[in-house]
Amino acid sequence: MTKGEGLNITIYDIAKNKYISCPINECIVQILAYEVEEGFHIEVLKAYAIMIRTYIMRKMKLFDGKGCTRYPRADICTNPDHCIGFLPLECISAEKRKQLMGVVNDTHNKVITFKGKIIFPYYHNTCGGSTENSERVLSNTIQYARKVLCDYCKSTSPHWQTIVEFTLEELETKFNIVFPPPSPLEETSIDKILYKAERDSEGRIVRVNIGDRIIKGRDFQERLDLFSTRFGWQPTGIRFFVRGKGHGLGLCSYGAQGLAEEGKSGEEILKYYFTGIKIEDIPQLSINKPLRGKIILIDPGHGGRDFGISKNNVIEKDMNLRISRKLEDLLVRAGAEVVLTRKGDKYLSLEERLQLSDAVAPHFILSIHGNDSPTMSNITQIYVYPGDREAKELGSFIIKEFQNYCLKSKDVVEIELSITRESKKTILVLDIGYFNLKDKEIDRIGLAIYGGILNYWGLNWENKG
Repeated sequence: MTKGEGLNITIYDIAKNKYISCPINECIVQILAYEVEEGFHIEVLKAYAIMIRTYIMRKMKLFDGKGCTRYPRADICTNPDHCIGFLPLECISAEKRKQLMGVVNDTHNKVITFKGKIIFPYYHNTCGGSTENSERVLSNTIQYARKVLCDYCKSTSPHWQTIVEFTLEELETKFNIVFPPPSPLEETSIDKILYKAERDSEGRIVRVNIGDRIIKGRDFQERLDLFSTRFGWQPTGIRFFVRGKGHGLGLCSYGAQGLAEEGKSGEEILKYYFTGIKIEDIPQLSINKPLRGKIILIDPGHGGRDFGISKNNVIEKDMNLRISRKLEDLLVRAGAEVVLTRKGDKYLSLEERLQLSDAVAPHFILSIHGNDSPTMSNITQIYVYPGDREAKELGSFIIKEFQNYCLKSKDVVEIELSITRESKKTILVLDIGYFNLKDKEIDRIGLAIYGGILNYWGLNWENKG
């Protein structure tokens, strides 16, 4: 048996412009080096290592994550504005790499869960006194992302309070607005600073509030050496006093530093900032059963009185069943739970097939057919419902394996077929272009589909054909 860290994660490397497969531990080291500044306590690094591992597992398709939405073949990408930032290994000193790998090993296999499910581990730089409730930031309630009081960052963070200044012109540009022009007969009230100006009928200042005092217009003019009491004012800029840095959700990095300095462990820090969580080992995977926990419904097309087409003395319904049984055998050996809509020569209506899929709740439905197109009769084609990203991605992996086995195939087609339209689950319709009942050919087709499924879940299938 092996834990998840014996696996690789598929990454799209923005700098190298390509997909790469990276050991999970090595991936955590690179993200740690990017995300955590120098000088942080070792227990903060441990807390981050657990959060990063949690994030990776949450994203990985193997653990039913959605992967990277921008680069479909990847679990994550190295764009910090989209997935998460990486510091390349060659940019990390040997000493630092050793330290970070030690942190990763010390937190081996640990992830954050809430009610048995892996969480999305939010974190930010400095909370400035308290973290935020999720609905104030994301507009939806997340039970483990609740506000907690935190002044631990007050003494540790350079961002506890910062000052930022903008001129009126800069504000106009940033907000695409135009302020009224200044005038000696009008003023812009600056609450608690310069406000409540009283003027006579000719526009001269009679008295004005400055701070907590009321000053006569004449006195105000003399103290500032103005030419007249007929004056207005307008600020030329605004100075903002900012408390904290970041969205305020989840872990406060500099607050974590303060907690660590008080003797708290990485796990205690995480439990302070995330409400009701547990720190648990990641799901155990078997080397020989990598698809354990996956449910796949295989639908051998046609059957019974519905023969399908006939070609090369092969009846489609028979070929579909042979391929399906071969694929079932491969998937079951890999630990998957496999359900066939039919195991023998039986007719099922579309409605009956779809009812079974609703009852089973599979990760995917694979509907196996023969290609009856006169122009592409020896080419395998895969059809998916328009916009079903997961189905299209899996189909692309399967097509690639068909090509690896020297089986002709074309790119995945998004189209509304009756079965793709009516199905409530992710479904792929495979039109197999090879009408042949020889064991060798059935094996090649089954292995190609099987290999595509493994690669979709990041299990690095190597073509054995």
